[in-house]
Amino acid sequence: MTDYPEEFEKVWGMLPKRDANNPKKAAYKAWKARIREGVDKEELERAAGNYWLYCRQKGSLNTEHVMMGQTF
Repeated sequence: MTDYPEEFEKVWGMLPKRDANNPKKAAYKAWKARIREGVDKEELERAAGNYWLYCRQKGSLNTEHVMMGQTF
Protein backbone atom coordinates (compact mmCIF):
# COMPACT_ATOMS: atom_id res chain seq x y z
CA MET A 1 0.00 0.00 0.00
CA THR A 2 1.23 3.47 -0.88
CA ASP A 3 0.67 6.54 1.25
CA TYR A 4 -0.31 9.52 -0.87
CA PRO A 5 -0.12 13.16 0.19
CA GLU A 6 -3.31 14.84 1.33
CA GLU A 7 -3.31 17.21 -1.68
CA PHE A 8 -3.31 14.30 -4.13
CA GLU A 9 -5.95 12.39 -2.17
CA LYS A 10 -8.22 15.44 -2.34
CA VAL A 11 -7.88 15.68 -6.13
CA TRP A 12 -8.19 11.89 -6.56
CA GLY A 13 -11.43 11.98 -4.58
CA MET A 14 -12.81 14.75 -6.79
CA LEU A 15 -12.20 12.95 -10.07
CA PRO A 16 -15.25 11.24 -11.55
CA LYS A 17 -15.36 7.51 -10.99
CA ARG A 18 -14.63 5.29 -13.95
CA ASP A 19 -16.16 1.92 -14.82
CA ALA A 20 -12.85 0.53 -16.03
CA ASN A 21 -9.21 0.36 -15.03
CA ASN A 22 -7.95 3.52 -13.31
CA PRO A 23 -4.70 2.84 -11.46
CA LYS A 24 -4.15 5.28 -8.62
CA LYS A 25 -0.38 4.76 -8.61
CA ALA A 26 -0.11 5.90 -12.25
CA ALA A 27 -2.36 8.88 -11.56
CA TYR A 28 -0.11 9.91 -8.66
CA LYS A 29 2.97 9.67 -10.87
CA ALA A 30 1.30 11.94 -13.45
CA TRP A 31 0.17 14.34 -10.69
CA LYS A 32 3.75 14.65 -9.41
CA ALA A 33 4.96 15.32 -12.97
CA ARG A 34 2.44 18.18 -13.37
CA ILE A 35 3.59 19.67 -10.05
CA ARG A 36 7.25 19.48 -11.18
CA GLU A 37 6.25 21.26 -14.39
CA GLY A 38 4.92 24.12 -12.30
CA VAL A 39 1.19 23.43 -12.38
CA ASP A 40 -0.42 24.82 -9.24
CA LYS A 41 -2.05 22.26 -6.91
CA GLU A 42 -5.14 24.45 -6.62
CA GLU A 43 -5.40 24.54 -10.42
CA LEU A 44 -5.39 20.74 -10.52
CA GLU A 45 -8.10 20.72 -7.86
CA ARG A 46 -10.28 23.16 -9.83
CA ALA A 47 -9.75 21.15 -13.01
CA ALA A 48 -10.81 17.91 -11.28
CA GLY A 49 -13.98 19.54 -10.00
CA ASN A 50 -14.78 21.01 -13.39
CA TYR A 51 -14.18 17.67 -15.10
CA TRP A 52 -16.55 15.95 -12.66
CA LEU A 53 -19.23 18.53 -13.50
CA TYR A 54 -18.59 18.04 -17.23
CA CYS A 55 -18.94 14.26 -16.92
CA ARG A 56 -22.15 14.63 -14.93
CA GLN A 57 -23.57 16.98 -17.57
CA LYS A 58 -22.64 14.54 -20.35
CA GLY A 59 -24.05 11.58 -18.42
CA SER A 60 -20.73 9.75 -18.45
CA LEU A 61 -20.11 9.36 -14.69
CA ASN A 62 -19.19 5.78 -13.77
CA THR A 63 -18.61 4.77 -17.38
CA GLU A 64 -15.57 3.77 -19.41
CA HIS A 65 -15.80 7.20 -21.08
CA VAL A 66 -14.30 8.94 -18.03
CA MET A 67 -10.61 9.72 -18.54
CA MET A 68 -8.14 7.76 -16.47
CA GLY A 69 -6.54 9.74 -13.67
CA GLN A 70 -3.12 9.39 -15.26
CA THR A 71 -4.28 11.03 -18.50
CA PHE A 72 -6.48 13.67 -16.92
